[in-house]
Amino acid sequence: MSVSAMHEIIQQFFCKNLQYESLDFDADIFEMGLVNSLFAIQIVNFLEGKFSIQFENEDFKLGNFNTINNICRLLEKKCTVIAI
Repeated sequence: MSVSAMHEIIQQFFCKNLQYESLDFDADIFEMGLVNSLFAIQIVNFLEGKFSIQFENEDFKLGNFNTINNICRLLEKKCTVIAI
């Protein structure tokens, strides 16, 4: 899957669930107050299911999940590890 496709899928997920028309790829969803603990779990479940990956304890850093760009960087790493 291309990086641009990942961005689009993740942006659609956020916009649908947060009722936004658009969300900048560098918008910090935690600083904006858009994410509570329940939604954070939903994000992780969505990403693991959609991209067929499993997050490890070391992946759970705020900086990995605070923007669409950072989520995509993490997914690229996870998907590369799976492909090897």
